[in-house]
Amino acid sequence: MLLVPTPDEAAVKVPDSSARIDVFPGDSEMARRMREFDWSATPLGPAESWPRSLQTVIFLMLNSRYPMFVWWGSKLINLYNDAYIPVLGARHPEALGRSAPRIWNEIWDVLGPQAEAVMREGRATWNESLLLVMERYGFTEETYFTFSYSPAPDNFGNVGGVFCACTEDTKRVIGERRLRTLRRLGEQATQAKSVAEACAIAAATMRDNPYDLPFAMIYFLDENGAKARRLGATIPENRAAPRVIELGDEVDMAWSCRQVIESAQSLIVSDLGERFATNLPGGAWPEPAREAVVLPLINPAQARPSGILIAGVSPRLLLDEDYRAFLNLAAGHIAAAVGSARAYEQERKRVEALAEIDRAKTLFFSNVSHEFRTPLTLILGPVEELLSGAVGDTNEVQRAHLMTLRNNAVRLQKLVNTLLDFARVEAGRIEAVYEPVDIGILTRELASTFCSAVHRAGLLYIMNCPSIDAPVYIDRDMWEKIVLNLLSNALKFTFRGVIEISVTEGDEARGASGEWRVANDAVGAFHSVSSLDTRHSPPTHVVLTIRDTGVGIPEHELPHVFDRFHRIPNNRSRTQEGSGIGLALVQELVRLHGGSIQVESEIDRGTTFTICIPTGSAHLPESRLSATRTLASTALGAAPFVEEALSWLPRSDQDLLPISSLTLIDGSRPPVLGSERILIADDNLGMRDYLARLLQTHWAVTAVEDGMKALDIAQNEQPDLILSDVMMPGLDGFALLRKLRENDQTSAIPVILLSARAGEEAYIEGMNAGADDYIAKPFSARELIARIKALLDVTRVRRESERRVTNILESITDGFQVIDADWRLTYINLEAKRTLEEHGIDPEWAIGKHFWNELFPDGVESDLAEQLRHAMTVRVPVAAESYYAPWQRWYGNRIYPLPEGGLANYFQDITARKRAELSLAESLRQQKLLYEFLGRLYLAESLDELYGAALDAILSGLRCARAAILLLDPSNVMRFVAWRGLSEPYRRAVEGHSPWSPDEMNPQPVCIPDISSAEVADSLKDVVMAEGIGALAFIPLVLNGKLIGKFMTYYDGPHSFSNEEIDLGHT
Repeated sequence: MLLVPTPDEAAVKVPDSSARIDVFPGDSEMARRMREFDWSATPLGPAESWPRSLQTVIFLMLNSRYPMFVWWGSKLINLYNDAYIPVLGARHPEALGRSAPRIWNEIWDVLGPQAEAVMREGRATWNESLLLVMERYGFTEETYFTFSYSPAPDNFGNVGGVFCACTEDTKRVIGERRLRTLRRLGEQATQAKSVAEACAIAAATMRDNPYDLPFAMIYFLDENGAKARRLGATIPENRAAPRVIELGDEVDMAWSCRQVIESAQSLIVSDLGERFATNLPGGAWPEPAREAVVLPLINPAQARPSGILIAGVSPRLLLDEDYRAFLNLAAGHIAAAVGSARAYEQERKRVEALAEIDRAKTLFFSNVSHEFRTPLTLILGPVEELLSGAVGDTNEVQRAHLMTLRNNAVRLQKLVNTLLDFARVEAGRIEAVYEPVDIGILTRELASTFCSAVHRAGLLYIMNCPSIDAPVYIDRDMWEKIVLNLLSNALKFTFRGVIEISVTEGDEARGASGEWRVANDAVGAFHSVSSLDTRHSPPTHVVLTIRDTGVGIPEHELPHVFDRFHRIPNNRSRTQEGSGIGLALVQELVRLHGGSIQVESEIDRGTTFTICIPTGSAHLPESRLSATRTLASTALGAAPFVEEALSWLPRSDQDLLPISSLTLIDGSRPPVLGSERILIADDNLGMRDYLARLLQTHWAVTAVEDGMKALDIAQNEQPDLILSDVMMPGLDGFALLRKLRENDQTSAIPVILLSARAGEEAYIEGMNAGADDYIAKPFSARELIARIKALLDVTRVRRESERRVTNILESITDGFQVIDADWRLTYINLEAKRTLEEHGIDPEWAIGKHFWNELFPDGVESDLAEQLRHAMTVRVPVAAESYYAPWQRWYGNRIYPLPEGGLANYFQDITARKRAELSLAESLRQQKLLYEFLGRLYLAESLDELYGAALDAILSGLRCARAAILLLDPSNVMRFVAWRGLSEPYRRAVEGHSPWSPDEMNPQPVCIPDISSAEVADSLKDVVMAEGIGALAFIPLVLNGKLIGKFMTYYDGPHSFSNEEIDLGHT
């Protein structure tokens, strides 16, 4: 490093005041200009005649890279260095040698009084981020500066001029102001519950920043896209800001709204005054805005913009990249807020619509259910004829299809009749015909129809239904439905043991527990849901008891078993099919007989239903005794119940079809098998057979009857697609889907759910559960095949795209990590893995760990944690810089919320840049100390005062523990002339030692960061360490390239010396 002489060194070496230094040293632009300038034509006169103090200030100023200037003399003649040129702008170079009031005439009302105070009183001033409105580049500009005016003494100790070092803070101040606006847009606008409210909040937020947004209008297109309506604005309605803009009219042409919407690109509009023949407000400034930016408002979920933001540009700022980026981010926040508000409105409307649908459901059942009966008749009639052979023979494939059609049509007829019965009950339109019967014989006849089904299920069937002498009045159709529904339920939930049905009579009816409990007894596992009608106390009762040893009912579910549409979740059964109104209908039919029904159950021990019916007819309405039936009967007999029960049993236990339908392939359609494998899961035998027949002509098909078997095959064989019913015993479709998605091996297998539940709500539920597609029954074969093909094609493309995206993320230089909604790390790229490995964290271990609790517990309270939580909660992008203390590293983070929840974070190690910024701040502090030192230097009246000022500056500026000044004496030996904190023995021991020879030209500084490891003579090292010194630096004092002495700085412990510290000490 080439060192130039400094004023203090010259003063030390050459005390003669007549010796002068080069007034304008160096090859900088301002040094050249000053040398070429005719100073004799200014009040300062020729440079050779200038005071030595002025020459010294200029010397320091020209050799500094910090913006500095000096105003000298009563006229305040301006001199400045290269770093100050950008501050002057277009005033450079004419500002050189001119009077300061003429240069800064537009802001002299601010600067003048401060300069006068310095000249008159010798009092320094300080201004931090001061607003100065000046003209530097052809327009009036909003600027901010931090600066200090210090008195510059002349040779006689008087104030000869004003010395200033300054920093322009314009970008920082404006950047912080814009960031506050963006933060408020992100935080407040998301609180809106409607589009209009979102726009109003956004407009109010923008109105609070008139410096960057002198005016702003938010317009959104109507439904047909022909008009844009103003939903928010910071200014009143006027010619340039009408309430409605017709696309294509004069205002649209002026703002170019259509062009911005169609191109989805922002556009700058200039000459606003000429375009609209009126002045638009300039916000915080008196002059009108000259230009504006029209920006599209587009949500990521939209294909094209739905609105525009018209934002005025400050007349006192340049529309640069930072300004445009701010406006783009503001538009993005507004679009996101409007998108959230629209989603909220849509959700609210959907909830209201569902409530209205629920109110209309009962009325719909009552009015429409009977309309199904005619088309069902027209289906069943022709099918029965075809099966009987009355219209010709059918082959095996045709017969299999006809049997599937017939069985499901009968089942549908049964469901429709049940709905119709329930609707009639709720509407009070049920028509009962009571007649005396032998209830024991009738019940035995109905129960006997279930013998084959119960025996094939491997169960013991006990029927105890003797003839009953007491007269019992019942509606035969209703009693049939009561008995068959309860027997069907018993078989559905019993897998081993016994099903028992009995009919008893007596003066006091008794239940299965031995005691008949009337009224609302909800204690224990025995629950009463109805009480006897005691208005006509009958002398005797008849009790029907149906008992099984099935899975039982949980105690907390007993009060709800007779609720309509109620189904016990996660209850083991032979099938999950069912309407949920069978028991509710049974209860209503029992009540219509003046009776009551009770249930007693214990988990894994079984269930007992007990029905008590009064004998005689006194409890029944006389008008319905042996009356004529006017409404069509809904009774179908036992066949539909028995056929449905048989379909629940394994194939090996029944012979509904003579051959396995899984082997039936239509010869007219030869199979065209693809390489993909399809897994079918459905508990309904008919549906399982139908799907297998349909799909095996295209793909390899495996069919199973429940979710557990499907899960086992999926884990072991990895099918290409799973087609699953939603309602299945054991593991239903949703549970199967959850387990597939939880397993890494099966999480990517596409799944199509089949369900009888149609409508938007069911579709949303299925898709939210993680299904790739959701198909409601009934569906066409062509539709099913097309959607399977499409999903298989999409899966192939998606897997290829995922591979490409992964390759891109793995190749970028930024670290990338994905955090899910539960704050667990789910993905990191190669750069992020490298970062973890550098700090001793195994990347494979880190996946799945909680980001704060397990990975970075020391960062829970950090600025980054706050920014991440903000992005996770508000769902807006966030850019943040954070310091992680355990690693002693700075990171720049760009955080983006993910649509499915969670966050994506791109990060870079910015430690080098942050350290440079901290170094700059330290440099500014040192510069300020230097200016204070110069003032003391010029006022020093003795060498001791000069040395003291120098040592104070070194100790404060370098934050060192001790310091000393040594000069060469006439015999070229270094002698202490001033010191701080050094003992006399130490000074005697080291005096005379020097890293340079006395005749060495341009010696360089020598630093010893750690004396304990330095290559120094042991005797000298012992002396230094005994003094408690850990590090020291030798800074040469030179004059005209020749060594005259040295500065010494000492630190108590090891110390890393920076170039800035060496430069400051040298200065």
